[in-house]
This record gives sequence, C-alpha cells and structure tokens, in this order.
Amino acid sequence: LTEDQRESLARVPTDDLEAYESYRRGMDYIRESYTEPNIRTADRFADQALARDSLMAEAWALKSVAASSLYWFFYDRSDSLTEASLDHARRALALAPDQPYGHWALGAWHYRVELDYEAALREIDLALEGMPGEVELLTLAGSVLRRNGDMEEAILRFEEAHELDPRQSMASYSVGETLSLLRRYDEAEPWFRTAIRIRPDF
Repeated sequence: LTEDQRESLARVPTDDLEAYESYRRGMDYIRESYTEPNIRTADRFADQALARDSLMAEAWALKSVAASSLYWFFYDRSDSLTEASLDHARRALALAPDQPYGHWALGAWHYRVELDYEAALREIDLALEGMPGEVELLTLAGSVLRRNGDMEEAILRFEEAHELDPRQSMASYSVGETLSLLRRYDEAEPWFRTAIRIRPDF
C-alpha cells in the first residue's frame, strides 16, 4: 500500500459507532445484489447513519450510489432522483475531498445516468487508489469496462472482486455473464453455478 492508501484506510469515518454500523450494513446490501429491495434497504441504512452524523461522507456516497442504481435498473427514472444522486456525490466530495468515497459515487453517476464511460472510469480509478480492495468498486469498474467494449479487462476486474470476497454472488455472476456475452458458454457455466451456490435465491 502507498502512504496515501494507508492514510485513507486508517481514516475514522465517524466517531458514532451506530452511524458506522448503519453505513456498513448498507454497504452489505448494495454489494449483495441490485434488486430494488436491496438498494432501498441500503438507502435506508445510509439515512440512519446520516441521522446520527450528517457529516459522514461515506454515507452520502452510499446514498448517491443507491439513487443512481435505482435509476439504472429502471426502478425509478425520475429527474429528481438523478439530481439527488449527483448532489449526494458532490456532498461526499465536499466533506472528504481527499477520500475515495465521493469519487466512487460520482463514477457510478457518470456511468448510470450520463452513460459517460470514460468519465466514470476516471472517477472509479481515483476511488480505487484509496480503496484498492473494495469489491463494489471493482465490480462497478468491470461493468463500465464491459459496456465500453473492453470485455477481457472487465473479466479480470470481476475475477479480482470474486477472489477478494468469494462469498459475494454478484462478482461470480458478472464473470459468467460477460463470458456468455462472448459466447464462451462452457467457461461461463461454472461461474453461474458458483453464484447459485453462494446465494441459491439469486
């Protein structure tokens, strides 16, 4: 790890343990799958964190990502939602300009709302500098790369996310999905079976 990464990882996001616990639980939901109940639950946990510490940049970033996810998956396509997502990302950056969370949120917004893949990757790469092992970021990077046509690099990001968190179903599913898009079905099937084994209701 670089010195900047060490400092970022050592940063205490809040002095309120309950706020931090709510944020972590929200992150668990956003990582697990992009079903509407999961995304809305993540957003509620972010609200709980912010109710206790309104200056917690990580929770604002989580709210932004939840909003852009609701838009991307067609659960809510309102202009007010996309504006809120951008506002929350900017709030996270303003509160912690040297931290990766606002860049994560802004990268998700560029990808899901503006369809600006180059801008999204720039922000995600900035976020990864501070959170090199964050599975949600690696999965997001893989999704952007895939949509931008860089399928092999996308597979590498998804595989890295799976290696870092083998209990998370989305990364293994994403490897299988990408291989299927390349018509490499024999390679894809074990990844889908792994996702089902991790989470049978997925």
